[in-house]
Amino acid sequence: MTAQSQVQTLENHTDRMTGALRTLQVHIPGTQHFELSARPSSNEVGGYLSALCFLQGALEAMAEEVTLLRARDEASRQTITAFREQMRSAAAIQRDLLPSNLPMVAGLDVFALFRPAEALSGDLYDVFRIDETHVGFALADATGHGLPGGVLATFASRSLCGASMKNGPARSLSPADQLSRINKDLFGVGFRDCPFVTALYAVYHEPTRMLTWARGGAPYPVFVRRREAPRRILSQGPLIGALADAAFETVSLTLEPGDTVVFHTDGLEALVGDRRSQRGLNDLSNSEWFHRLGGRPLDGQMEDLETRLDSIDEADWPVDDVTVVALHVRG
Repeated sequence: MTAQSQVQTLENHTDRMTGALRTLQVHIPGTQHFELSARPSSNEVGGYLSALCFLQGALEAMAEEVTLLRARDEASRQTITAFREQMRSAAAIQRDLLPSNLPMVAGLDVFALFRPAEALSGDLYDVFRIDETHVGFALADATGHGLPGGVLATFASRSLCGASMKNGPARSLSPADQLSRINKDLFGVGFRDCPFVTALYAVYHEPTRMLTWARGGAPYPVFVRRREAPRRILSQGPLIGALADAAFETVSLTLEPGDTVVFHTDGLEALVGDRRSQRGLNDLSNSEWFHRLGGRPLDGQMEDLETRLDSIDEADWPVDDVTVVALHVRG
């Protein structure tokens, strides 16, 4: 093909070339001086072809980079998939640590609700028999969610229950001592992520219906007696892991037939409190849910919590782990 015929061919595609050149000038440094006339000369054609060759090299480099990024993206997806599998396995292990069947307690109905905000929960609870006449209750709530919170909650719960079983009934009957023990254990481990945990440990004596507990930063238990207003049972106790020489107050309460005691983590506060009326936000015992508790069966009220968790809009409720252990004296 002669030079004249080449020029003629380029003239027939001037619009396309001009658009391509403008694209080059935007994206490729050093091409801003290129101009394409209506009748391009051989030098202009040569410069244009040089720019195209430059663009081809740039595109090949980009293609290599895209291939590399795709490979990295695939590796990242595989890593994320493996991490999710590990999280699911950790969550399954955590669920296995929960009591599969609550122990039978003479004269007492025990209900539990456990709803994690994520696959791995920062909450954990246990209900276990200490001996023939004593039953233990433990709740732990680590600061945060996910893997660090789940590990710390598991550590706290196992420390409480393990100490009870290992040391026998004589040492298991002091909830304050149990919290002091776990507080020292937590300082010894030295967690850097989620270093604090709230916990509550209680012991119920079947023959006397005596319930004894101590709390470390956990929400106050709520006590409900028929024909009386629900009320929180206040006691002193700092966060577990916050003070090396922390002291925890022991509370004892002799229950009567019809009495209900609710232990819970802080996720329940946002769930049953009414933001519009502010009812129950500062004192959970003032909430409508607890006021209904005195006149309705406990199992129905626990089902109501499940229904709320299934239907509540996340915009109206700050998502958090929710754990409730409720005790009701039959009769």
